[in-house]
Amino acid sequence: MHEVAPAPSAPPYYHPPAPQPKKVPEPSTTAALGLFALGVFGLKKKNEKIFPKIKPHS
Repeated sequence: MHEVAPAPSAPPYYHPPAPQPKKVPEPSTTAALGLFALGVFGLKKKNEKIFPKIKPHS
């Protein structure tokens, strides 16, 4: 008969590192981007009033 070697002890379960907290932009950065977006949309509307889109004839 063959002697059976004892099974090696099971390795410990893998424990992933704790997830890093998500970085949130500073409020001033968010506010600046918001004002920039409002300015872009405002200029777009202003330009449409001055230079209306020319619709091609059907």
